[in-house]
Amino acid sequence: MAKKDVYEYFEVMRRQYFTMKNMLSDFEAEAAKGLVDLDKVEQIRSIVAPFKANYDRLAYIIYLMDKPKNKKPRKQKKRDKLKAEEEKFKLLNATKEQVASENEAQIEKVKEVLDEQ
Repeated sequence: MAKKDVYEYFEVMRRQYFTMKNMLSDFEAEAAKGLVDLDKVEQIRSIVAPFKANYDRLAYIIYLMDKPKNKKPRKQKKRDKLKAEEEKFKLLNATKEQVASENEAQIEKVKEVLDEQ
């Protein structure tokens, strides 16, 4: 897969995520006016959550792809920007360590379910 393909895929994911986010925002506005049941809003939020997780994780991959490859000393401003971006992805639970840990936890849950049978 070429870098161009990854960027195109990211753009599709970005558009889908923001479409869902806007729909949720509209739905929440209707709920605030009392036109929609709050249970429906929660249901929509649970549907949007995987979109957000996918978008955040793909954004982290794009960040890693765009990260400078050389090990030459960088200007302090550039180092600070990279560190700030890395912290943002940590808060979004999108770093490779966090995703790997989450996946391991899910594997353990499946093993527990299989052991119960």
